[in-house]
Amino acid sequence: MHAGRPALDLDLRPRRAGVRGADAIVEFELALGNKGDAPARHVRVATWLFPSAVAQPADTQRALIEGGAAAGGKAALPTLDPGSAETIDSSLSLPTAGVAGDEVLPVVLAEARYTLPDGSEERTTASFEVGVPAAGDLAWFAIDNPSGLHEDVVARRL
Repeated sequence: MHAGRPALDLDLRPRRAGVRGADAIVEFELALGNKGDAPARHVRVATWLFPSAVAQPADTQRALIEGGAAAGGKAALPTLDPGSAETIDSSLSLPTAGVAGDEVLPVVLAEARYTLPDGSEERTTASFEVGVPAAGDLAWFAIDNPSGLHEDVVARRL
């Protein structure tokens, strides 16, 4: 971290997730914290939802360009002072018709862009798999037998 700069950190706290009808859904709270020593101004946040199979960075970029991700929410915060934090409640859905296979593990990609004190722009991203904990891993959600939304879900940072 450089002196005199903001440093945003992203964390995802899922509330519910699963497959309901023809969609994979994740309801969550996204926490943004400024761990730097300068304010982050004009903070803009965007989120997207992917199936786990395209969660690798190159695949993620390709999915964004080609439309293989569910468009997510957008939010704006005027300023995030040093040591402060904000949370954004959101929900994303992904049509399961385009998912290969009969299971899906949703991945939320979050991006925050913000203005530095010198007027330039910085960005930070984080990706999180969301599922039900099972034997030290995350259980995928069945597409062909939707069980609805589960409340006992966790997020694992990729």
